[in-house]
Amino acid sequence: MSVKYVYFFIMLFFFCDVVAITVGSDTAVSREAFTVFPAADTDNEILGFAAFDDGFAFEDNTTSCTFNALFPVQEVVALSGGALLLEKNLTLEGDVSVGVGCINADSRTVYLPNPEGTNILPNSCYDTYISLVDQVNTGTVPITTLDWSFDSQYIAVGTAAQTGGPEIQIYHRLDNVITLTASIEAGNFINTLRWSPREYYLAGGSAIDPFELATFFLNVAAGTFTVADTFDAPTAVTAISWDPGGDYIIVGLESLTLLGFFSVSAGTISLVTTLGFGSTRTVSNDALDWRSTGTYFVVGVDVNAAPELAVGSFDGTTAAFLAAAELGETIISLDWKPSSSLIAVGLGGTTTRLRVFNHDLGTSLTEVAANTESITINGVDWAPNGKKLATAKSVDGSGQEFEVLNYDENAMNFAFFGADEQGVNVNTVRWSPSGEFLVTGNNDGDIYLYRVFDPGLTIKNGNVVLRSDMQLTKPIILDGNCTLHGGGYTIDFAGTGSLVVTSGSSLEINDVTFVNVTNNRLVNLDTTSTVTLRNVTMIVEGDVTFDTGVLAVTGDTIISGTQVFIYTSEQQSSIHENATLCFDQGMTFSYAPTIADNSLLQLASSNAVLALKGASLHATTTGLHFQNGILDIDGTCVVTSDATVQAEGIMFGDGASAVNDTKIKIGPESILDVERGIVVYNNVNC
Repeated sequence: MSVKYVYFFIMLFFFCDVVAITVGSDTAVSREAFTVFPAADTDNEILGFAAFDDGFAFEDNTTSCTFNALFPVQEVVALSGGALLLEKNLTLEGDVSVGVGCINADSRTVYLPNPEGTNILPNSCYDTYISLVDQVNTGTVPITTLDWSFDSQYIAVGTAAQTGGPEIQIYHRLDNVITLTASIEAGNFINTLRWSPREYYLAGGSAIDPFELATFFLNVAAGTFTVADTFDAPTAVTAISWDPGGDYIIVGLESLTLLGFFSVSAGTISLVTTLGFGSTRTVSNDALDWRSTGTYFVVGVDVNAAPELAVGSFDGTTAAFLAAAELGETIISLDWKPSSSLIAVGLGGTTTRLRVFNHDLGTSLTEVAANTESITINGVDWAPNGKKLATAKSVDGSGQEFEVLNYDENAMNFAFFGADEQGVNVNTVRWSPSGEFLVTGNNDGDIYLYRVFDPGLTIKNGNVVLRSDMQLTKPIILDGNCTLHGGGYTIDFAGTGSLVVTSGSSLEINDVTFVNVTNNRLVNLDTTSTVTLRNVTMIVEGDVTFDTGVLAVTGDTIISGTQVFIYTSEQQSSIHENATLCFDQGMTFSYAPTIADNSLLQLASSNAVLALKGASLHATTTGLHFQNGILDIDGTCVVTSDATVQAEGIMFGDGASAVNDTKIKIGPESILDVERGIVVYNNVNC
């Protein structure tokens, strides 16, 4: 989007009333300016003779608009998660940027963009978005800490000392709504709360009596929330972190010379060992974390003495510091990036208060990135996939106390993703383990629940026509009955894109080449989803598992590479009349369904062909039974089976009727090598 469109977008929201917009006319041609359709009404409409040379955008994910125009759309279609309802075919012309959202085609056709180069869809400028879905007030005092349960269903909230109210509150999330379900009156300031990564045990740290360290148990079945155990620490407990297995916690304290390491079994806390800093230090609230692989931990402390950041190891018995970094500022918050050596750190001073450090698993702890930020970073939390970092900040006047950043690990820098103004200090932020939600707590005692939408672009009941090669950057979700007409072009899965067929839906794919195919790129969402392939070439770069739903081959389809295509679905798939499914040189087709059924891949007619062209065929002990069609062998092809008895073998024909014979055609200079297991030739006439 050019600068002029950005300015227009901003001015619209600050100076215009939000009302439904009808653009264009059914009687006269009009060239429309870039338009933002508001969310306030459901009557937004684009009429027949409206021409959008500069495109249009939606206000947010609740926006909808009816498209009834005849002319192509250029430049921008920023759906922002909303829904575009087609009453005419939609042509996206030239190098148009398309964002995530839903195009409800109603059996009409979407002609994808035709840029001079490769079409990138959805465009990265309009991908994931964040929406505030619920807000709850916990009382009149600040929220100091919060955390999600392992299943993303419960949120534990800790507050400063309440007057006659509970300082520990448990909220249940049901879809987009959170409801108070349990609480405990602690009688003091709660510094830290952390759920076990595998059970409903919660560890908490408080300022002083009645406890400094305690565990609690949420009995979901009984509807109770009780204290499981307590430990009398010498000073206030400020930070707690569970190891990834849920067997140990590390405990940080205020104005003390050491960390505590405890085992936890059914909520019972037992001190294992301590580790000294060498001087009196205060661990900042929640500034403790484990590496996701276990063994290593990181801690952040005040600026009282060097260093402020330290990485150590714990093996279940002994602990030791391994590496440290001197920052010259108090570390307010930190989080270890999942499945990575990177650590995000939030500071209380300098103009680069958000930094990233790399730990090499030894004695080296090196700063690798710094983001310009002069506001205190009270909380940081990586998304479960490690691609985004959520930050909680003090009031800065810019309306961004809650901010989410993209992190590029190759370029080692941050890029703005999204933000929200809460108007007060946001003290803590946590991603749900599912990655679908973010929750924050602020100084006014408010919980903000955000939903993170990363669904890609949804096409509902539509025909999609490629007009250029395409690279998928996000999922394309096919809902209802959809067809993809490839026109001989290529779809590149080198990014993070995929084609996802929803429950009860079908996708027919015609005349296209897929490249850089790895697992979970062509996905049936459940057992009622169907993918049909007709004249498709699939070049795979990693093993591919087809694990649910139906695969139908209705035209010649080639799967090539040097990987394994593994069929594990419990549904019956088929190669249809006059169709060939060919596994090319170096590929292996492995039949490995999760149920004991050897007939889930059907050759549906006498001229349906399973072709091996220098490829291998494998079956587990489930066996594989063909009762029709042709097995076509070209080159040297290997057959292996895990069978130890005949019933587990790979079988051709049923031994009773020639109608059920499976012809085996071995081409010139070709070999069918039964390398291992049992193959049963049970044909009657061939």
